[in-house]
Amino acid sequence: MTDPDYIKCRRIPESGSLVKKNRVCRTNAQWIASSNKGNLDARDTMETLARGWSNSVEPQQDLMSHAEPR
Repeated sequence: MTDPDYIKCRRIPESGSLVKKNRVCRTNAQWIASSNKGNLDARDTMETLARGWSNSVEPQQDLMSHAEPR
């Protein structure tokens, strides 16, 4: 059961439903990679929020295309 190629299935609750669950089967290595990716994404989000949104720069072409008169 601890082998990286061993397949584990889990029942994951479906968003918006109190009852329905989806069965997801992956190898142990895939479950670990998925968990690590989720943790990394959460950490990146928290660091971005800690820095604030003011240091982002939007491309000029996107701003100008919306401001053109009709």
